[in-house]
Amino acid sequence: MKKAIFLIVMSMALVACGSNTSNKSKIKKSLPILTTITGEHIDFNHLKRKWVLINYWANWCEPCKKEIPELNSFAKNHKNVYMVGVNYDGVDNHHLIELIAKNEIHYFNSLTDPVQSLGLGDIPGLPVTFVFNQKGKLRKTLFGPQTDKSLEKALS
Repeated sequence: MKKAIFLIVMSMALVACGSNTSNKSKIKKSLPILTTITGEHIDFNHLKRKWVLINYWANWCEPCKKEIPELNSFAKNHKNVYMVGVNYDGVDNHHLIELIAKNEIHYFNSLTDPVQSLGLGDIPGLPVTFVFNQKGKLRKTLFGPQTDKSLEKALS
């Protein structure tokens, strides 16, 4: 009797383990949701037809400030691109809004830092721009200030 109960319990455990394993293989890794300063939630899964450029910047970084007009222009002229700024300073929402206005940034900025959820690793220096293709795959990492031409090249 004890042996039969043991076998039933073991069988149930094996079935449970087997079903967990098969469920895990079916679960697709979800891409992160960013929250912009306007309160908009951006789910990468809904941006599959757009390129996504994530640019890390800081207020103390002169090369970052230098590239802002280029990023503004690029974002305005490329409707197939979703440009997202991420402030490296980690300032609060109110201060971030002030910095965005002061630096005349016209593209979206995220309140959340996607570096961990996207598996980007350490940010080695600023500015840095991560280029994701329409399928959500990291295609390029661009170091230093970018221009309209360098961003065009990154998408080709």
